[in-house]
Amino acid sequence: MLAKAFLERFKEPTEIQKKAIPLILSGKNVLIVAPTGTGKTEAAVIPVFEQIMGKRPISAIYITPLRALNRDMEQRLVYWAKVAGISIEVRHGDTPAKIKTRQGKNPPHVLITTPETLQILLVLPQFREYLKNVEWVIVDEVQELVDSKRGSQLSLGLARLSELANFKTIGLSATLSSPKKAELIFNGAQYEVVSGGEKEWSAEVVIIPGDEKIKEFVKKIAEKNKIMIFVNTRSEAEIYGSIFSDFAFVHHGSLSKDIREEAEKRFRNGELKAIVATSSLELGIDIGDVDLVVQVGSPKQVGRFMQRMGRSGHSLKQVSRAIIIARNEEEKRESEGIIKKAKEGWLEEERVFVNPLDVIAHQMVGLSFSKIPLAKAHEILKKSHIYTLGFEKSKIIAQFLEENGGLFFNEDGTIKVTRKGRKYYFDNLSTIPKELRFGVREAQSGKVVGYIDERFASQLSEGDSFILRGRPWQVASLEEEIKVIPLSSAAITVPRWKGEDLPVSKEVAKLVCNELFGEIKDDILVYYSCQGTIANNALLLGLKKAIEELTHEEANGVSDAYRVIIKLPFPLGEHIKKISRYDIRSLAREAVEDSFIFAIKFTHVARRFGILKEDAPFNPRLVKFFKNTIVYEEAIKEAERYFDFGFEFSPDIRIVERFSKPLPVDFLPTTSRIEAFKNAVEGQDIKLFCIRCGATRITTIARVEEMPKCHRCGAPMTLYDEKADKEELEYRANLTLAYGKRAIIALSVFGVGAKTADRILRKLHRDEFGFWIDLIEAQKTFLKTRKYWDA
Repeated sequence: MLAKAFLERFKEPTEIQKKAIPLILSGKNVLIVAPTGTGKTEAAVIPVFEQIMGKRPISAIYITPLRALNRDMEQRLVYWAKVAGISIEVRHGDTPAKIKTRQGKNPPHVLITTPETLQILLVLPQFREYLKNVEWVIVDEVQELVDSKRGSQLSLGLARLSELANFKTIGLSATLSSPKKAELIFNGAQYEVVSGGEKEWSAEVVIIPGDEKIKEFVKKIAEKNKIMIFVNTRSEAEIYGSIFSDFAFVHHGSLSKDIREEAEKRFRNGELKAIVATSSLELGIDIGDVDLVVQVGSPKQVGRFMQRMGRSGHSLKQVSRAIIIARNEEEKRESEGIIKKAKEGWLEEERVFVNPLDVIAHQMVGLSFSKIPLAKAHEILKKSHIYTLGFEKSKIIAQFLEENGGLFFNEDGTIKVTRKGRKYYFDNLSTIPKELRFGVREAQSGKVVGYIDERFASQLSEGDSFILRGRPWQVASLEEEIKVIPLSSAAITVPRWKGEDLPVSKEVAKLVCNELFGEIKDDILVYYSCQGTIANNALLLGLKKAIEELTHEEANGVSDAYRVIIKLPFPLGEHIKKISRYDIRSLAREAVEDSFIFAIKFTHVARRFGILKEDAPFNPRLVKFFKNTIVYEEAIKEAERYFDFGFEFSPDIRIVERFSKPLPVDFLPTTSRIEAFKNAVEGQDIKLFCIRCGATRITTIARVEEMPKCHRCGAPMTLYDEKADKEELEYRANLTLAYGKRAIIALSVFGVGAKTADRILRKLHRDEFGFWIDLIEAQKTFLKTRKYWDA
C-alpha cells in the first residue's frame, strides 16, 4: 500500500532512500546524513509506518528541535499516515489542553514532539503505559542537538525511555562533522550510517560596501528570483528587514508565531519574492521553492553556510546557489575561506556536552517521580552516551538535590521527588536559557538609558564602550544594572556588540591571515592573532590579566577572530616587553572565573538547578555561596566552552608610530574621554541651595558662576542634596566658599561625596586636566566598591 503510493508520488526512490529503507525494514538503527531535498524524511517514515500498521499506540515518536517543525512535519506526514491507516498527532507546549486530555485517553500511533515534551511524557503515569509500546524513535535535525544541552537532555531522556520500551532509533541530519557525533542519540547501540546524495552547488562572494548599494543589488536579484536573505543575528535581521522593507519580510525567533507563519505562507505562495531570516529558517520548515540564497555578511561557519545554501534548489536535481555579500575586505577573505573549506568537505567539529551536571540533576528528579533506588537511577542514566560519571558523583548530585528540597532519601536508599521537586521539574523542562534584559542606567544622572540582553552584557567589561539607542556609552560598572557614562560621538572604543554572532574557527581564520605578533602605540596594544574567535577570547583574558599584574591597574579590551585590542592603563613603551615573564595561558584560565561570561553562565546553570528563579538576575553573592558546589563546577565548564586555551602566543610586541593595519574601530584618546565626561557633568541640571536663607534655584553646572551667590541674600550657595542633614549641607557650603564652582562640580559627580570632594579639591590642581582625571577615578572607585558595601 505504502510502496504503491510512494511510486505514484515520486516515480522512483532517491539514492538515500534506496540505501536507508532496506536497513530500516530489517530492524537496524540508522543515521541518515544527507543534504536537504534528498528524501531523508520519507526514507525514515515510510518503512517505519509500514512496520507499525496494526500495532498499539504509541508505536513511534518523531522528535524535532523546533515546534514550528512539529507543525510543518505533521502537515507533511499526514498523507503517508492516512495511506498506512495510522493516526499521527503533534504534542508540545502550545498544544491545547483539550487535545492533551484526549491524547491521554486515546493516543496516536505516531507522536510528533520535542525533546522537552518527551520529558513530560516520561513522568505521566498514563503516558508511561503508552510509551511501553514504542518501537521506533526518529530524531530529526540531529546536527541542531549534538552540541547543545538539549542534545544531552534528549540522550538522557532516551535512556529513560529504554527502561520502558525496546525501540530502534533513526537519526536524520543535513550536516555532521563526523557520524560519531550522533552517538548521543543511539546511547551505545550499533547503528548503520547512510550518507550521500551530495547536491551540486555554486557560490560566489561579492564585496559591496554600504547598505544602500547592498539594497540596490539585492532588490535587482529579487526582481527575477525568489530569494532567501540570511543574516547572522536578530539585530541584523531587524536592520536589513527595515532596509529591504519594500520587497522583503522579516523572520526570526523573537517574532510571534503568527507573524512567522504569515511570512512563511506569503513566501510559499509567491506573494513575497524575498524573506530576511536568521537560523529560524535554516531547518526544514516548508517555505516552497527558493531560487537563490543571499547571505549578507560572512556566514562565519562552514556548517551554517552549507545548511543555508541547501535551502535553494530544494530538489535533488536542482543546483543550490548562494551569493555572499561581503561588506569589507576581511569579510570577503573570510567568506572565500569558508567556501574553500566547504569544497574540501570540511565542517566545524560539534562539541557534545558530556556530563552536564544541571541536566543530570533534572533527570534524576524525573526518575524520582517513581520511588527508585539511587543505584538504579544511576544505572539508567549510565545508559546515556553523555553520562560517564561514577556512582559517587551521582550520590553527590542527589545529596545536593536533597539539600535544596528537590527530592528526599528514604531509609531503604530509595529517592522520591518532593512537591518542590515536582515544580522544579516542570518549570525547568527547557535547557535553553531565558535571556534576561539588563537595565542600562547613566551613572551621573541615574536615568535609564535602555536595556540590553544577557548575551550582550556578557561581552562587556568595565571601561568597554558600546552603542545603545544610537549613542556611544562607556561601561562604568557591571552589577545587577549596568552603569554607563556618555561618550562623544567619535569616542567609541570597542566595536558594536557581536555577542550574538557565530564564532569563526581556527581553520577558517588561518585562511584569512597567518600572523602572531603585537604592536603598541601610546596606550593601545594590538595583537594580531589569526587563531579564530574562541582562541582569541582566551588570549584576551590572558593578555589583559598579565597587563593588570604588570601595571597594577585595570586594562580593557576586545577580540575577534583575527586580533586582540587592549586599551592599556597608560603608555607602557618598552615595559610591555616584560609581559614575556608571564604564563599567558595559565593567566587566561585563572581569569575565566572573573569574566562576565562566567557570571552569565553561572546564572543559567543556577536556574537549571532550580536555585535561582527564571526571571532572577545575576547575583554575585550567590556565586560566593555556591563556590565549592556542583553548580559552580558546571558554570565553569560551560563558560570554558567560550575559550580555547590551546592558543599560541609570541612575546614579539613592537613599539610603532603607526599600526601596520587599520584598526576595525577608532579608539578614544584620554583627552577625548575627559572631554566627554566633562560635557556630561556640565550639562546636567542641578539645584543650588542657600544655607543662610534657604533659597533655591535650578540651573546647569555650565551656567554656574565661579562663586555662586544667593539671589536673595548674597550668601554663597552650594549643591543641594535632599538626603543631606544640616551638618552635611554646612560642610558642602564651606567647600563652595573655599573652592567656588569647582566644589559644585566635584559634589555633582555621581559617587563623589563631600569628603571625597574635599580630598580632591585640597590638591589645588594647576590645570583642569588633573582635576577631571581625579573625579573620573573617584567615580570609578565608588562604582567598583559600592557593590560590596552591603555584602
